[in-house]
Amino acid sequence: MALAEGADQLAEMVDEDKVEEAHERRFRTQMGLLVAILAVLLAIASLGGSNAAEDALNSNILATDSWAFYQAKNIRQTSLALARDELELRLAGDSFTPAQREKALELIESYQATIARYDSEPDPEDPEDFLKGEGKRELAQRAQYYEAAREEATAQDGNFDMAEASFQIAIVLASVAILSLSTLARAAAIGFGVLGLALMLNGFFMVVPLP
Repeated sequence: MALAEGADQLAEMVDEDKVEEAHERRFRTQMGLLVAILAVLLAIASLGGSNAAEDALNSNILATDSWAFYQAKNIRQTSLALARDELELRLAGDSFTPAQREKALELIESYQATIARYDSEPDPEDPEDFLKGEGKRELAQRAQYYEAAREEATAQDGNFDMAEASFQIAIVLASVAILSLSTLARAAAIGFGVLGLALMLNGFFMVVPLP
């Protein structure tokens, strides 16, 4: 009788060990799968951050170039305005011959037309697209457009950077959970993974602006 009871207890212990072993194996398999998913998400966030940083740099260059072009136009426009004003003053002094006066009036008209063109010069084929125009108005709009694109790309890059950090922490915690079979580490890994996913999605869609 005692021998039979001992055999039953031994069988129960073996069954418990098998159950525990199966549980550990399932736990480690799940955590391994989580690490793989986190690694893929980390790669996506890294790619998104790289693209956002490149977009920010390109937009900053384009904004700077647009403002430089604007300043060049403004300097040239000011020079023409001064030349026009000087001719008008000389005409008022009545020191020109009729032929000289006619020539001066032609120059003043030409200067005025160029000054107006420098103020606004939309593209003839697509006048509504300020990215194609070359007047001061279009150049200012273009520069502001690229500045806004730069700020958005910079904000996206910030989201992606924080997402990468969250995914990396989650991977470390998941690895700890695999080694220690810690459910606390698993919960923390999942939490950081969810946070990283939210930040990555916000980086792509900019639903919530971060400070």
